[in-house]
Amino acid sequence: MAKKQTDPALWLPLYTLATAARELASWQWMYEDEIFGLRLPGDTLTWYASIMGSGGEHFTYCFYRGDAALADFLRLRQLSKSSHGLLSPFSLLSMQNCLQVAFENRENVPDEQKERLKALGLRFRGAHQWITVTDYKAGLYPWPVDAAQALPLRQLLQQAMVVTAHKREKPRWFGSWNKAGQIMPIFQAIDKGDTLFWEESRMAIDPGPARHSAASGAAATFPAEWNAVRRKPAENARLAIGELFVPNPVQEHKNQRPYFPTIFLMIDLNSGMVVGMMSQKAEDQKALELSLLKVFQTWEARPSEIQLADAALIDVFEPFFNLAGIQLRVTNEAAKQTQAINQQLQMTGLR
Repeated sequence: MAKKQTDPALWLPLYTLATAARELASWQWMYEDEIFGLRLPGDTLTWYASIMGSGGEHFTYCFYRGDAALADFLRLRQLSKSSHGLLSPFSLLSMQNCLQVAFENRENVPDEQKERLKALGLRFRGAHQWITVTDYKAGLYPWPVDAAQALPLRQLLQQAMVVTAHKREKPRWFGSWNKAGQIMPIFQAIDKGDTLFWEESRMAIDPGPARHSAASGAAATFPAEWNAVRRKPAENARLAIGELFVPNPVQEHKNQRPYFPTIFLMIDLNSGMVVGMMSQKAEDQKALELSLLKVFQTWEARPSEIQLADAALIDVFEPFFNLAGIQLRVTNEAAKQTQAINQQLQMTGLR
């Protein structure tokens, strides 16, 4: 590990503060939807803090990067409530864009984070005592926070501890975003030498609906080609799309952050056969769109409807299929068929 990634002057203050955050245990009185905003000195980006652990399983101080990351967090919560369990690992990892300070069991700490802790002379004992500091980005393998992120994360964590401690003393101090008319506190950091001062303001929160509309997804790159698909005669084929989330990350170059490749299958629900295959590398929407177009361009007719195995896939495919005149619907049948294919691949050792 590079020297800068284990410099005690840079990292020990972060881990010392994280130890104090673990002892504070803000999840004992905070819920993950009691969100507040933090802005670092000279930066207009709002980090949205969420404290997780009230359920007694995963103890984390989480900081979402900006409005888009917050929208994804809200969408994930909405989908988890409305999809009746039809959410996959693809959904969970494709919607995360945050920095996390988490407290894990030793066996759950990634090797690269153990290596840093060892270099710093840090060891922990007991359940949920090991500190991990992790960067999550959509479609990418969770990665240790790097040297450039260490100081910002420490500043965010320090203020999160102050805010949550104050919330413990005044439980009605601020409301949750998921209740109409609630106001979120925003804290702007002001750098005055060696000390940060935080100015509080208030911002109305309107999370809006789940992103289940075409306007919310990435626009199609090839609208003319999709309009050509729309002009084909419609047929009542029973098709579904599900994804094979490859559990093994791909690292194309040494020391480069790995990514999770995703393979989407077009399944004939009558026969169980796979009639099309599309791939996506992280958030490469253009490559996915091209591979999807190739499938439809070989067909003489277009399906009037396609079933989806996962509620989160609406955002992925709706921008294309709206143009093609194809309706989307999430169904248990599509989910079960996709699950069966995944299980077959796992049994044959192909995954």
